[in-house]
Amino acid sequence: MLEFKGIDAGYGAGTVLRGIDLVVPTGSVVALLGPNGAGKTTLLKVGSALLAPQAGSILLDGEDVTGEPADALVKRGVCHVPEGRGIFRSLTVRENLRVFAGGDDSAAFDRAVEAFPRLGERMNQLAGTMSGGEQQMLALARASVRPPQVVLLDEVSMGLAPRIVDDIFVFLERLARQGCSLLLVEQYVDKALSIADYVYILSRGAVQFAGDPDELDAADVFAKYLGIDVGGHAA
Repeated sequence: MLEFKGIDAGYGAGTVLRGIDLVVPTGSVVALLGPNGAGKTTLLKVGSALLAPQAGSILLDGEDVTGEPADALVKRGVCHVPEGRGIFRSLTVRENLRVFAGGDDSAAFDRAVEAFPRLGERMNQLAGTMSGGEQQMLALARASVRPPQVVLLDEVSMGLAPRIVDDIFVFLERLARQGCSLLLVEQYVDKALSIADYVYILSRGAVQFAGDPDELDAADVFAKYLGIDVGGHAA
């Protein structure tokens, strides 16, 4: 279980998040929604120790891990898949997987290929020369090479074809069935709600809603919290 308690965070002298309380229970999927600039990416960075909080604490299975470095959280089972692929474009697919796995690990490579068979056909290809969908598969494969406890996912479907998005959500559902906890920032609100056990909505750096997905539908989220109607127009 991953917990954020009273988190304030930002950049330099600026504060983006204020008093965030959020829980990702063990084996659950939590959708983190909100408009652009709400602080979603900032919270994921705090959760993976890429950004130190200004106040508050982070707990993993009840243990305070605030201030631990990012690599220590990786060893504890925290996996962060950032927005914008998060791969090493100048390395081959195999070399990327080796970095994710922390060294040569044939079992880890097998798990990645089982999750995304296309990667098996691209092992010696430079990651930056693959299609956007293939690059995102590689980015997500880090959640396979080291079976994680918690996965933080930041807009992993952005800019991808619908068919690839469907494949990605199949993978996310598989992770959830395997007992991983997922904290999911996602532009496809309806897809996020369809697999979520809990939903948090951020706006202006604060939690505006916390509850079950059956308390919301995509139209509610768009109209009330994202400021647009279901036709995509400003509300």
